[in-house]
Amino acid sequence: MKIRESVSPRRVQSSVDFRLTIETLLTPQYYGTQEVRLPAVDCRNVEHGILYDPLLKAGMQRIGTGSSNVGVKLARCVECLSVLERAVWLAFVFNPIIVDIREQYPMADPEIVRRRVQANESLRRADVPSLDFVVTLIHPNTHRLMYAGISVKLSKVVSTKKVKARNKREMTFCAGLDWPWFIITELNLDAVQCKNRRVLREYIRRSRVADFEDILVPFAHEFLGTGQSTPLDRRIERVARRLGRSLDDGYRAFSFAVMMGLIRLDWTQLINQFQPLKIL
Repeated sequence: MKIRESVSPRRVQSSVDFRLTIETLLTPQYYGTQEVRLPAVDCRNVEHGILYDPLLKAGMQRIGTGSSNVGVKLARCVECLSVLERAVWLAFVFNPIIVDIREQYPMADPEIVRRRVQANESLRRADVPSLDFVVTLIHPNTHRLMYAGISVKLSKVVSTKKVKARNKREMTFCAGLDWPWFIITELNLDAVQCKNRRVLREYIRRSRVADFEDILVPFAHEFLGTGQSTPLDRRIERVARRLGRSLDDGYRAFSFAVMMGLIRLDWTQLINQFQPLKIL
């Protein structure tokens, strides 16, 4: 099994009653199929994967709460405009059925915006309306790609007139494409899951999933065969040693295997390397 920038491995799952909700976007409950190759562009001719370049960057903000992040599933820089957006992005990263995450997705005609940028014309924020995220998912039953638009907002501003107007525009835009639309606030995020995702992200910082393509399946197979009563650190060490890899590589392989759905965590349990970890 090969992992390319545009391909994600998936563990096969029998037919399930699939419903796309905020909960299933944020917490892994479904697992995909074999390998998935992204098309170069979507139905609006907007690039997928590593070719996608968001028009809005973290450095363009007047308030410094944004961040430029090294991509995990796909090797490109991910621009999050708030701390909350980054937390939601990490949730999408560790959801195996989400195969592409495009932030600051343009609602305006992308070709017109590009021409104006290339001509060095000034653009107001209102000139480039965007969705906070558009995620591409693999349907666990049909194995077809599907899309969803996401708005990320603090709960205290959801009921304001400005945000209501923006939400209406976004819902209309997504409905025209037959995409579902969701609004996610900090109230939808679970503290334990957020901490687990930050821990897993630290394990693979400055690492590429493509560098571990030959180890993930055997690592997951060996790991699932170890005793669940054994502390996580010891389980990872044993498996890494059997495969001739370092302990650090073992932790990287563990995190990538979780990301790809090869190892299914009980997300209600806090990850502690010195404690046993329940695997579903």
